[in-house]
Amino acid sequence: MNDLWLEIISSQRSLGPEKEIPRKMQMFSMASYNLDKFGKFVFESRFLQLFDVASEMRDKLTKDDTALLSFAIDWLGFSLFGMKTMKLK
Repeated sequence: MNDLWLEIISSQRSLGPEKEIPRKMQMFSMASYNLDKFGKFVFESRFLQLFDVASEMRDKLTKDDTALLSFAIDWLGFSLFGMKTMKLK
């Protein structure tokens, strides 16, 4: 996990417009340091309506914190830098 997370924190990519940085930093903190809150974000918001997440992956995310952390790192790549780590519906 450290290698995946290091890709995010050491990225030289732009975070986008300055006005979006505070919101992106909140997302970064949640996904990096509060996995329970990130899980609630995924399952209790519109997240699953917006993103294509296979049902097998959904099941895995509810049971496996390692899978949830890996998913959170993918989410960070997508949400912070526009990386193609997530697929919109």
